[in-house]
Amino acid sequence: MGQRISSWVELFQSLQEAFIGVVQAEVRSIRADFELSKRLLARAIGLAAGAMFVVFWAIGVVVFLLIQVAGLWLPLWLATLVVLAVLVVVGVVLVAAARGSLRRIEAPKAMIRRHVQESMDWWEDEIMPAPDVAEERSFPAGDRAPQRDKEVQ
Repeated sequence: MGQRISSWVELFQSLQEAFIGVVQAEVRSIRADFELSKRLLARAIGLAAGAMFVVFWAIGVVVFLLIQVAGLWLPLWLATLVVLAVLVVVGVVLVAAARGSLRRIEAPKAMIRRHVQESMDWWEDEIMPAPDVAEERSFPAGDRAPQRDKEVQ
């Protein structure tokens, strides 16, 4: 009887260790997802700052263009207009890149919900399979299913 109690104690201790291992793995996985979101957010902020920088100078070019057009009706304004067009295109590309980066960031609540759902799906599929799935499992030829606690150990 003492041996059987000991095996149950060991079984529950190993179950506790396995549960702690799963929780630690989930925490590491969530932490990695948060790190990815942090990097994506930093990139998006950098791209948005770059876009604001370009827009700032584009406004300066617009002012310069207005001065040139009003003061001189020379081809110089055409060159200024080309520079403005290039800066605006660069600004639009940076804004589009920043928006794309922001869309790839997963909200923390959704990230945690996804991890919990994945864990629950794994638990249902691997630990507690449906009864019909457990009955379909076969053993290799010559092997048999364990019958007692000693064989399981």
